[in-house]
Amino acid sequence: MSHSNGVIGRNRLMQKPSSQRQNGALLLIALVVLMVVSLLGISAVSSTNIDLRVAINYQHQYAAELAAEDQVNRLIGEFNPALVQTSVTCVDKRPILGETGSGEVYSIWQFEDRSPANYTGAVATAVKGIKYRSLGTLVAACPESDVGVSADTDLALNTEFKVIYSYLKVD
Repeated sequence: MSHSNGVIGRNRLMQKPSSQRQNGALLLIALVVLMVVSLLGISAVSSTNIDLRVAINYQHQYAAELAAEDQVNRLIGEFNPALVQTSVTCVDKRPILGETGSGEVYSIWQFEDRSPANYTGAVATAVKGIKYRSLGTLVAACPESDVGVSADTDLALNTEFKVIYSYLKVD
């Protein structure tokens, strides 16, 4: 009998108590959970970095658009049809109907500016077209049409203009 007790005693020494086996499984589960949480954290940081780069690029693009539009508005403010200016093109010139002998015309002028965005390589282009009333001799370099147009009562001679189109492009 003592012989059989000795074998049973050795088997008990070789087997781990159930609480120690559970602690090992808990450690394994904790490591897996820690790894999943770490991967989620790394993914969140990576996503945030991408979002930040997108926001910075958008900010640079918007700054380029504002710079281009500001330059076009400055060109319009300094506009003189008698002077040839870069980034300014006369698109059309039409006589005003009913103003026979006065030599008054409406001319359509297009203003354009390209401004690069910092660090992104994008280029913003602002374009505005204005209608301008003047004497035909002041806009001699403009292509002329024989088709006359009606007088626009809200434009005084050589002093006012009307923006007739405006757009922005980003390349």
